[in-house]
Amino acid sequence: MDHRSDIYSLGATFYELVTRQSPFDGDTPLAIMMKHINSPLTPPYMINPHVPADINRIICKMMAKDPGERYQNYDELISELEQAKLHRLAKEGRLPDSELFALGDAPTVHLGTQGAPRSYLTEGLVHVRLEDLPDPPAPSRMKIIALSFVGVLLIAAALYALLRPAQDEAGIRQPSPLARGVLALLGRLEPPHEPSAEQLAAEDAERVATTRARIELTVNKILDYQRTANRPGRLPTIKDLRRLGLATEEETRDGWGNDLIIISGGDGVVKSVGRDGIEGTGDDFIFTASGTPQQVPRALTPEEIEVRQ
Repeated sequence: MDHRSDIYSLGATFYELVTRQSPFDGDTPLAIMMKHINSPLTPPYMINPHVPADINRIICKMMAKDPGERYQNYDELISELEQAKLHRLAKEGRLPDSELFALGDAPTVHLGTQGAPRSYLTEGLVHVRLEDLPDPPAPSRMKIIALSFVGVLLIAAALYALLRPAQDEAGIRQPSPLARGVLALLGRLEPPHEPSAEQLAAEDAERVATTRARIELTVNKILDYQRTANRPGRLPTIKDLRRLGLATEEETRDGWGNDLIIISGGDGVVKSVGRDGIEGTGDDFIFTASGTPQQVPRALTPEEIEVRQ
């Protein structure tokens, strides 16, 4: 958000001046906003063929999606607008012979004898007289209610995102910074509990042990499934085990609350995505479907936890 945002807004104003319509329209403010961000701009001349090519180019450049493609300063914009105006006036010979028109680096222009200069905008640029413009319709009551409702939803979504608690690496849910500030102002926030590295290491070791035990339990449940379903060569999914009542949701999650994964192919694999919750990283737990460990990460030491903190 800088002066190039204002140049964009000014370009939208110019767009409406020469086309008599907004550059983008929609049912809700959010829909219009998303069109400003994503939808290509219809060039003004396609709506009003009387818009000159240089004015069309200037407005499109002012409303470029990428700020780097817009005018980078007002001097550049004003200079091109003045050049477009000079070109238009010179083409139609609107200034008396005695008039000189010198603007910045633009050349001095001597124009024909057509009488006193007249209004630039009302002389053929858009062919719109002020009295031709209809009064804008008053917004309906339902539209006001709908826009108010959308506004409340957007505010609620923003507050939820700012106040939602986050989970730290040890799996402990902590209030968001904004929530902590609000609670502190209300005098309801107790001093934060900061567990020691030794406590966090002990918790991590417990989660590692829990994960290994639950994978081994799941291997046994796979054997139960194969006997129950009489399908010795087929590996079930975690959902199959839960659906048939062979395992609970808690029994098929690792120590960090992630669902275990059963992968068919070859001898089959039972795995956990580990403490980072991302599959394919070094802290994944991987066992064959027969229960043989292939990758079992160790618990973090207090020193490693201090480095992470």
